[in-house]
Amino acid sequence: MTAASRRVLGIAVASGRVGCVLVADGQLRHVQLTCKAAHSPEVAVEYLEDWIQDLQPTFIVTEDAYRATRKGEHVRAIIAALADHADTTKINNAAIKREQRCANKYEEAALLAKKYPQLEPSRPEKRKLWEAEPRQMIVFEALALAEAITA
Repeated sequence: MTAASRRVLGIAVASGRVGCVLVADGQLRHVQLTCKAAHSPEVAVEYLEDWIQDLQPTFIVTEDAYRATRKGEHVRAIIAALADHADTTKINNAAIKREQRCANKYEEAALLAKKYPQLEPSRPEKRKLWEAEPRQMIVFEALALAEAITA
């Protein structure tokens, strides 16, 4: 199977939200941001089961929970639960270190929005220091994880 024929499900977790994208044949086929999946590891796994059934990925990629040093304990527990559940499926999967290709998340989001123009309307603008990170940033993190596998 070539990288282009994979159906890569990228999942990223942040405080209070989970982002999910499916990249298939080099095209962005599914984008979802959910707050409910961030309630607990068990709820996140239920969402993963639904995504597997509905989206039929051939590869699942999550962040490596043990290398996610900037993430809180609750978020790392959700990431670990997702990776552990992916390991129980027959689907190829990887938990990888999140590598940024740009100076910051906002530049990375702009780069990804250029490649996937349908995301341009939801591309977050750089925040002020006192502002919270935009909710939709998690979708771009999930896409960056998927891109790391498809590239």
